[in-house]
Amino acid sequence: MSKLLHITFVLGASGSGKDFLVNSMVDKNPHIGKLISYTDRIPRSGEVEGKDYKFVSSEMLKSMIESNKMLEHVKHGTCSYGYSLNDFKQIADECSWIFIISNNESIKAFSEELYSNKIFKDYKLTYDLVILDISLEERIDNLNGKYSSEEITERLYRDKDMIQCFIYKYKFLNIEFKRNCSLRMLNNKQEVNQYLDADGLSDIGEFK
Repeated sequence: MSKLLHITFVLGASGSGKDFLVNSMVDKNPHIGKLISYTDRIPRSGEVEGKDYKFVSSEMLKSMIESNKMLEHVKHGTCSYGYSLNDFKQIADECSWIFIISNNESIKAFSEELYSNKIFKDYKLTYDLVILDISLEERIDNLNGKYSSEEITERLYRDKDMIQCFIYKYKFLNIEFKRNCSLRMLNNKQEVNQYLDADGLSDIGEFK
């Protein structure tokens, strides 16, 4: 019998509260896990190895990709990112709900992998997408104290059109993925806190 597994993809610009939301859910429920991305880029200020990313050399990440050890991988500029098959299997064995912090490129890759990668056939999958469309003012407030003014400016500029780009690109995602994936927009801190108070399950029915 296939194991029930729910996947929540979380999308949002820098300072929108993605890590706060996901880490809060993981901390409050032992049945929830977080899939952490590998990357070959240099850690940014404040990022923690094994919590934000798994930082590896370009050679190691390339080897993992070429030996089919990655569930999904994308390239941004000169840096690569991806999720390990073994990490996914381990978390899926231990948990019934997995959170994945995503971006436009990884959402597109996952929308294809869910219907082509045989690993997912071992599970009875449900999934949803949470989009944090937080105002610029709230994002700046979240970033203040964590990063320098130069780093904040760089982060805000890097992600300035993320949500608009996703809304445009959404129509190009896998049709089956869109048919089966529920979307939820959280527009401010209050809605994020309401999501946490409800354990994020209000639109997922009785799944646990």
